[in-house]
Amino acid sequence: MKLIDKTIDLMEYTYRETSRKDRFPIKYRTIIFEMQTNSLNIYKMLLTANKLPICGNGSERQLLQLKAVALCDDLSGLIELANKLKIISIDKMGKWQAYLTPVKNMILAWIKSDSKR
Repeated sequence: MKLIDKTIDLMEYTYRETSRKDRFPIKYRTIIFEMQTNSLNIYKMLLTANKLPICGNGSERQLLQLKAVALCDDLSGLIELANKLKIISIDKMGKWQAYLTPVKNMILAWIKSDSKR
């Protein structure tokens, strides 16, 4: 599934960037932890949702998909916060968002596709 591959790329990028002590000093450990946790949980929720049957609105599958979208929004906000705190540049923020945006859009397309079935 292409979405899972994109999510792995996002997770890898997030872990690689937040593990750089020169970029994310220890005083930002809460932001680091949230970014890493969000990217990991997006991946976990999508893997789990993919294994569940399609059962219409309000299904467990759809709830996991929607939670993953919410985590994408949270991660996006944390990336913007990192830029405002001058931890990352506007270019780095754009690159990070370029990993995140396709994941979110693909999840939304998946939800729409499931609702048509």
